[in-house]
Amino acid sequence: MNATNLNALEVKAKNLTVNGSKVWHAGNDGTGSGLDADLLDGYHAGYKNGDLALYINLPKITDLISQGLLRSDYETVGYPTEDFLIALCKWAINNYTDETSHVLLQGEITPAVSGWCVLNLYANDGKDNTTGLPKYCSGQVNLINKSSILFGSYNGTWYYKTLVDTSNLEDTLAYWYENNENASSTTCLTGGNRNVIESLRSKFKRCIAKPYGDDAALISYLNETDSNKWPDGTSATYETVRKESLMVHFPKYYHKTIERSPGIWRTYISEQQIDNDYIEEPELLLGTFEGIISDENGGALTSTGSSISTASKTIAQFVAAAKVNGSMYGIGDYRSHATIARMFCAYYKTTNISTSNSAIPCSGGTKRYNYGWTGGTKALGNRDGKAAVNNDTGYYSTNFLGLEDCYYSKWEFVQGINILKGKYVVYDGGSFPDKDVAELEAAGATNIRVVGYEPNPAATEAYNGWTKAVAQGKYGDVVPTAHGGSETTYYSDYSWFNPTGNRIFLRSGRSDTGSRCGVFVATVNNASSLSGTTVGARLAFYGKIVVVDSDTFKKMQA
Repeated sequence: MNATNLNALEVKAKNLTVNGSKVWHAGNDGTGSGLDADLLDGYHAGYKNGDLALYINLPKITDLISQGLLRSDYETVGYPTEDFLIALCKWAINNYTDETSHVLLQGEITPAVSGWCVLNLYANDGKDNTTGLPKYCSGQVNLINKSSILFGSYNGTWYYKTLVDTSNLEDTLAYWYENNENASSTTCLTGGNRNVIESLRSKFKRCIAKPYGDDAALISYLNETDSNKWPDGTSATYETVRKESLMVHFPKYYHKTIERSPGIWRTYISEQQIDNDYIEEPELLLGTFEGIISDENGGALTSTGSSISTASKTIAQFVAAAKVNGSMYGIGDYRSHATIARMFCAYYKTTNISTSNSAIPCSGGTKRYNYGWTGGTKALGNRDGKAAVNNDTGYYSTNFLGLEDCYYSKWEFVQGINILKGKYVVYDGGSFPDKDVAELEAAGATNIRVVGYEPNPAATEAYNGWTKAVAQGKYGDVVPTAHGGSETTYYSDYSWFNPTGNRIFLRSGRSDTGSRCGVFVATVNNASSLSGTTVGARLAFYGKIVVVDSDTFKKMQA
């Protein structure tokens, strides 16, 4: 006993008992002592035996990008999309491959949102060598906005589903814009989740495409910032003789249009079908450039960006040239035309693309319809912007959605829409000019519907003007239905309309008409026999799309 400090008791013995029971102290406590809670049941607590979840700091966006698991521009998205969760699962199996059973990971999700992520990873089963995904995992993201995301991989096959409180559905999973046809402004009111349109916009990607059997196309994505290169920076080549084309992969998306009050139309856009009123727009391929018909590949229509685009052909001749590539090829259709207009309004919050605007990098193009080569925008990759026209000094091509000169230069023939005495008939399945509903059904067309003007047998005079209203309705149709605007009001585009006889639909506008060009511009003034130096077409594909990496594609080019 220490006599100088009556409040201290010092015992030298290693073991001390009181009434036969061991006294624990710092000298005999610790791991393996038999007292710690981690051995109360004979097992260590933690993730290694799969009995308890491991709280971790889930990887940041920059981490996933640096590891090659996410595209380089994902930081602009800002919330956990499907792409992010796929990358998260790949990261998990790459970092927990040494476990002998399943691992339960949990933590706050990044990008920073108000929510929580749990991932059950069957680490001992490894990963699928083709997809890079775990063979087996299941996860859930719970968000404070009452929505949940279920995701995972079963035998390497990915699954993904969003569960949302319907009271907050569209604010969470959709982005919207409004066309107010009661007001002259070209500005579109917008709302909802901006991240939705950012994510969707990033999925419109340039690629090299080639026929893959009769009903499929093989594609491989090009460098995001330079279409002359593959993603790894090496030079990309494609040959007309092999029927290879530079095209844009349009992703699948959904949209719904409602009339909030007379003349005020709101269009919702989402990557998911939120309810039964949402219309699905299927994926497709659309030529990056105005098409070229070449004798060296059997007269196939291609998208090469290497010469003046082809003109002086009828719509039937362009369609026939497109089908030299395969039965599921054609030219740009009405649905792709509507998508271009829809995406521009949503992304840039305006209807006016033709007037040069520093805030809109793809506005105000000047390429002439009969001069200069296509392909000036190759170095822009998927970025919106302008570039000098090849072989026509002082003029500029533009890039929007990966499409060069998609709202001026030449008029473009459009399949999937007929005009019969003022009646617009929209359909899928090809090009069948001059056919009415019954004839379209007999020809094998699908999704046939009538939009826009009702037929007026008494009408005999064609009329033109600045578009003030478009059809809208539940499908968000963009065919002009009323004039009375101007180049700086309403839809800021011009339209020509002939209510007599059978007519075809031309989009884009020719460049010598100046500001009358645009994403809503249309002429319904010509018969299907039309051909001329101011009219061309854009190659399209409507079948099965097979995506491969650049190494695989190059092997199949040989």
